[in-house]
Amino acid sequence: MSKVMKMLALVWLLLILLPVIVMSQVSNNNNRYVNTDYGFSIQPPEEWTGVAGQGATVVTFKPKDSASSSVEFNIIYAKAQTPITLNSYIKKLKDFNKEAYRDLKTISEKELTVSNLKAFQIAIEYKVGDKERGLIQTVVSKSPMVFYSLDITFEKADYDKLVKVYNDAVATFAIEVLKLTDVEAKAQDNTLQILNALTNVNKELFSENWYAICFVAKNGESKIGYYHHKTTEAEVSSKKGYLVETELFVDAGGGGDSRTITKGSFSFDFKTQKVEREETITLKDGNKLVNKLSGEMGRGEAALHRNINGEQDDITIKVSNGILFTDAAELFRKILLTPSKKDYLIKYLYMAENSPSIDFLEVAGKDWSDELKKDVYLVYSKRDRKQSITILYDSDRNMIKESTANSPIIIKAVSKEEALK
Repeated sequence: MSKVMKMLALVWLLLILLPVIVMSQVSNNNNRYVNTDYGFSIQPPEEWTGVAGQGATVVTFKPKDSASSSVEFNIIYAKAQTPITLNSYIKKLKDFNKEAYRDLKTISEKELTVSNLKAFQIAIEYKVGDKERGLIQTVVSKSPMVFYSLDITFEKADYDKLVKVYNDAVATFAIEVLKLTDVEAKAQDNTLQILNALTNVNKELFSENWYAICFVAKNGESKIGYYHHKTTEAEVSSKKGYLVETELFVDAGGGGDSRTITKGSFSFDFKTQKVEREETITLKDGNKLVNKLSGEMGRGEAALHRNINGEQDDITIKVSNGILFTDAAELFRKILLTPSKKDYLIKYLYMAENSPSIDFLEVAGKDWSDELKKDVYLVYSKRDRKQSITILYDSDRNMIKESTANSPIIIKAVSKEEALK
């Protein structure tokens, strides 16, 4: 239910800038910086050194000579909570810059292509005290969900000296394909064995459940939304399959909220997958953002259709065996529940992404829960090597509770009346 976690706050730019919370797989070959966890590589300027960044900044490069210590070249990773186009991102970035930088003056703006991806570059001047500073930002859109911002700050007087050095480095930026570790590859083999052995629908998955989305604070927890999930049997491409219907509502407070309605149909073997999703975000000023996503997956391709607040963005990508849409992955995860312990890895595709993500699952088996006073299936999920999630299921494979490390949000099973009140 990772989509629940992505919808829980309406922040600046509708983005959550993910902190560096994992030991990233980093290598340096001929001075080239490669970070497979965040999916990019770059050749920094010659004689510049890199150090791990903080917060959303993955890495910071600086010249070795102390005389240029005021120069910083930061690579920032931004993961969206909800789809946003590059045009909208840049518009909001400009608005942010106007508020953040004193005496701002725009030097240049231009569209460009970086690593065969759409990008936009902004160069500005501003003041810090009585000092004049410069900033160049190149935003690269990997998808409507993932952006990289390549930012360099410097003394204004160094602009002519640094602009070529910076642009030469930006030109070397490249997207890196995630490579599975040996443990992850073995876990994926376990998943494919189960997936390829499916011969019919699993009737244990047919259910209707309601959940409360709660914010946990020191003084207790408060409900901020609900999630409704219903799975029934359906015919999909002349095969038996599943029809999954969900509704997610989150009250952001102050008049802002979000509602997402999803309908997905999946053949029993998940070789045919179709999903439609409509997400409506009501901002605190009453304005609405509407995102409509749909996708069809089969025969090695995924056709993705995205209308992001009125801007159309369609793409067809190649997919390998075993890749599941997000909603299909949530359903398939229940099939993996067994009393014995085993590791699995699911490759899943969110329809606003252009490439799959990974979910490493440690199915810890069936055990007694002192909290719930009954036997439960316990699953530890590590999504994209960054997000640690604990999920409890009952004996009927219905989710009971989901919580994410370092997050105040929990999702727990309740009655329909409790969810809607």
